[in-house]
Amino acid sequence: MIQIQTVQDFLQNGVETALKSLQTDTRPTWGSMEAQEMVEHLAMTVKGLYGLEYSANKEVKPQQEQAKERILYQDEPLPKGIPSPFHRNGKPAYLYLNLEDAKQNLLAQIKNMYDFLAIPENQHKFFYHPFLGKLNLEELQRFNAKHIRHHFEQFAILA
Repeated sequence: MIQIQTVQDFLQNGVETALKSLQTDTRPTWGSMEAQEMVEHLAMTVKGLYGLEYSANKEVKPQQEQAKERILYQDEPLPKGIPSPFHRNGKPAYLYLNLEDAKQNLLAQIKNMYDFLAIPENQHKFFYHPFLGKLNLEELQRFNAKHIRHHFEQFAILA
């Protein structure tokens, strides 16, 4: 399992480095996402996860616990070709005018997440992921890093 310091370094430094090589015409090695679509998808996921605080009335199902164990605590990559829940009604419209603005938003969402996690009252909170269930702060970071790496591999922008 990857050390949490490595996860944090990737999120706080590696993402920005990798994004420098992503261009509008960069094509995925699998799937049908476009570069800007992928960046906006990642930003929405980062922002959405730390905004979905876990509450006791949300039932965590056994399959969520199994998926969390497989995805967060084993070094195997995320499966390719999982349809995004944001694409149920077709591809969403872009939120930003261009790829550079979308990149800046992703970096801002990561910074906002760390600012949020640094607030003392948030240190013991749990968050809810629709497929993985209840996540603590470390698991939230691990998921975001793994998800971002997955899409960066999709676009071959990891060094």
